[in-house]
Amino acid sequence: TTNKELNRIMAIPTNFNGTFKRVKQEGMDDFLKAQGAPWAGRKALLAEKPSCTLTADGNEFRVVLKSFAASDTTFYIDSDPVECKTKNTTFMDTATVVDGKVVVTRVNDDGKLVIERFLNEDGSKLTAVSTYTFNKDGKSVSMTHYFDRK
Repeated sequence: TTNKELNRIMAIPTNFNGTFKRVKQEGMDDFLKAQGAPWAGRKALLAEKPSCTLTADGNEFRVVLKSFAASDTTFYIDSDPVECKTKNTTFMDTATVVDGKVVVTRVNDDGKLVIERFLNEDGSKLTAVSTYTFNKDGKSVSMTHYFDRK
């Protein structure tokens, strides 16, 4: 293990560990609509208050989302891309830590999704900013989720 790898692994904020409840979102309907999500599915996702459990352990960062669109994904910080299948698509996922933020990049045939997760100073609030960039025209759409630690 090189010094660079050790520094990166040690930079994973362990205070991410915990469960968070979404209290607010911005731009979600437009984000989902731009990706072709049907009206009924968008409305169901907008109405719910999902919880998100995060676990940082070594170079692993696990995200468990309990919602209508439930998922359980483990990302490996600064490792080779990992294939991740969702209900409608397959992504190649990579993750890194930049300035205390865990940044996940998911690439599929249609574009690239970048999700930045970061905590406020005392660790009581989690923000997740998702930006999807379409390959066909280079346009992007973003949404932001705000969570409180449970």
